[in-house]
Amino acid sequence: GGVNLMIKPTFIIIGAGKCGTTSLWDLLGQHPEVCMCRPKEPNFFGSDENYAKGWEWYESFFKDVTGKKAIGDVSPQYASFARFPKAPERIARDLPDTKLIYIVRHPLERIKSSYFQALHTRHDMPREFSRCIKEYIYHIDITRYWTVIDTYRKYYEDAKIKVLFFEDFK
Repeated sequence: GGVNLMIKPTFIIIGAGKCGTTSLWDLLGQHPEVCMCRPKEPNFFGSDENYAKGWEWYESFFKDVTGKKAIGDVSPQYASFARFPKAPERIARDLPDTKLIYIVRHPLERIKSSYFQALHTRHDMPREFSRCIKEYIYHIDITRYWTVIDTYRKYYEDAKIKVLFFEDFK
């Protein structure tokens, strides 16, 4: 079984980045029976450095859980296997009963949104779209939705994985 946590997320939004995870985190956090991680994106299960900080550090992201029916972690990094390959196995081992939410959007729209964000946040990013996509493969990696779902299906039954579409959510 998993580790006995005092606070265990009942669901995790695993991504994908640039598909509405922040809006979903914000909306769910407004519900009186839901406790969302604050701040967003602890990336506990993905980052070796964060995972090494331990459960007490992770639990500190969940405030006022008393009486809440649902507790959620939102870390789109959990769908980025090129950067965080250990996330699915760690989540499954430590939280075998949690449910997963995976929000996706049209692949080209997701890649374009990721590219525009990178242009504004990274000074080393190539200005040309085609060069950026070739040099920074994570733009493509995150958009391989089937690979992400298939990987998580090794650990979780289909009934525990909910796929949402950004276009419907919007």
